[in-house]
Amino acid sequence: MLGGWSGPDGFFQASIDALSAHVAVVAASGLIVAVNRAWLQFCEDNGGSGSDCGVGANYLAVCGDAPADLEGAPAMTRGLLAVLRGERGEFTVTYPCHAPHEQRWFRARITPVRLKEQITHAVVAHENITERELSLLALRESEARFQILTDLTPVGIVMGDMTGALEYVNQAYLRLIGHTREEFGAGLVNWLALTPPEWRRSDEAAAREVERSGLSAPYEKEYLLRDGRRVPVLLGLARYRSGERERLCGYVLDLTERKRAEEDLRELNTRLEALVEERTDELMDLNVELRSYADAVSRDLRPPVTRILGFTKLLHTRLKDRLDAPEERSFTHLRAESERVSGLLGDLHAFAGASRPQWAAASVPLGLLVTQVRSDLEPVSRGRRVEWRVGDLPTVTGDALRLRHALTQLLHNALKFTREEDTAVIEVSARRQDGEAVLWVRDNGVGFAQEDADKLFRVFSRLHGSAYEGAGVGLANVRRIAQAHGGRVWAESSPGGGATFFLALPHTPLQDPGA
Repeated sequence: MLGGWSGPDGFFQASIDALSAHVAVVAASGLIVAVNRAWLQFCEDNGGSGSDCGVGANYLAVCGDAPADLEGAPAMTRGLLAVLRGERGEFTVTYPCHAPHEQRWFRARITPVRLKEQITHAVVAHENITERELSLLALRESEARFQILTDLTPVGIVMGDMTGALEYVNQAYLRLIGHTREEFGAGLVNWLALTPPEWRRSDEAAAREVERSGLSAPYEKEYLLRDGRRVPVLLGLARYRSGERERLCGYVLDLTERKRAEEDLRELNTRLEALVEERTDELMDLNVELRSYADAVSRDLRPPVTRILGFTKLLHTRLKDRLDAPEERSFTHLRAESERVSGLLGDLHAFAGASRPQWAAASVPLGLLVTQVRSDLEPVSRGRRVEWRVGDLPTVTGDALRLRHALTQLLHNALKFTREEDTAVIEVSARRQDGEAVLWVRDNGVGFAQEDADKLFRVFSRLHGSAYEGAGVGLANVRRIAQAHGGRVWAESSPGGGATFFLALPHTPLQDPGA
C-alpha cells in the first residue's frame, strides 16, 4: 500500500485508460501510483520507459525536484506541491513541448484527491491542445496582418453595432476624427455622435438599405468633430453576423481634399467662362468690323476695277489690228489680272455677307439645287470629260441663295482640281446621321495632305499655291454659310487620292418628304 493507496482496481484503470489525456495519480510524497495508457504511450514515444515515468517513479523528479526555496522551482513542481498541501484547490498551466519534427502544446491540470477530508493524492492530467494552439496562433497572425493592412490604408475602417458603439477602428479613422487609440479604448468614440443633426436622415436611409439588402450604396455626409470643424466624408456600410448579434462594418473616406479641388475647379471654370465670354464679345466685335471693312473694300474697289476691265477691252478692240505679238500678250495679261481682281472683290463681298443674320428660311431641295449649279458651271466643264454621280439628296431648311453659293463653291472646287484627269469623276450624295443631313462632294483630283484639312477653310489659304487659280476665299465662305445654318464642314483626302468635302446641316423629317 503506497501512501494509503492500495492500487487501482480494474474499473478505475479501464476508466482512465479510456481518456485521451495523459493521466497520472501522484501521492503526497511525489510517487506516481497510477497512470493511464496514454501516459505510458507518450513516455515511450518520447524516449522514456515505464520505470522512468510510470508507476513507482517520482513525479517531482520528472518535472524538477523541489528546492528549499519554492520560488526557484519549476511551475509544475510549485503547482503540484501547492495542491498537495491544500494551498490551492486546482492548478493549471499551458506549456509548449515541441518535438524535433513538430510543434506541440499541452495543458496540465492538477486536482487534489481527498480521503476523510485529507489530501492524500493529486491527479495530474496533461491534455494535448496543439490543434487549438495552432488555430489560435494562425488567428493571431491573421489578426496581426489585418491590423497592419488596415492601419496602412488611408481609408478609415470601422466595425460596430447599430447603436453607434465601435468595436474596432483603424488609425486612418482615428486621425480623421481626431481621437487617440486610448480614447477609443475608453469608449469615448461613437460614430452616431459624430453626425450633425441635419445629416441623420442620410444615416437612417443607409441603415434601412443595409437592413433590406445587407449593404448600402456609398453616400456622403459630414462629421462634426469635437473642435467644431466639419469634415466631408464618403461612407459605405455592410452588415455581418457575429454569433447571435448583428454588426456593421464600413469604410469612411475623407473628402476634404476632393471638395477643395472641386471648389477650386468651379472657381477656375467660372473665371474661364467669364474670360471666354469676354474674348467672345471682343471677337464678335472684331468680326463685325472685319466684315464691314471687307464689304467696304469690295464695294469701293469693284467700280474702278470694273471700269479698268471695260476700258481694257475697249482699247484692245480699237488697237487689235495694230498690235504685235508682245503687245497682244500684255493686253491678255492685263485683262486676266483685272478679271482676277474683280473675282477676288466679288469673293470678299460674298464673304462679308455670308454670316449675316438676315436670311430667308425655306425648304430647299438639294437635288434641284445641284442641278441648277451644274448648269451654272457648264462653261467651266465644257470640252472636258466629266462623269457626274449624283445620288438622292434630301430637302433641308435654309437660305436657298446662300446654300446655292456654298454648293457652287464645292462643285467648282471639284472641277478645278480634277482638270488634269482624263475623266473627272465627281460624286454628290448625302445621308442622314445623328439629326443632320450630311452632303458630300467627292472627286478623283489631286487631293491634299490630311493634316492640312483645317487650313482649307481659312480666308486666303491656298494649299496648291499658284498652280490653281483662286483667291482662297471660296471654302471660307462655305464654312460661314454652314455655320449660319447651324451646320459644319470638313474635308478628307490624301495626296493624289482625290478629296471629299462634307457639308452637314440640321435635318428633321419635315425637311425630307421621302423619309
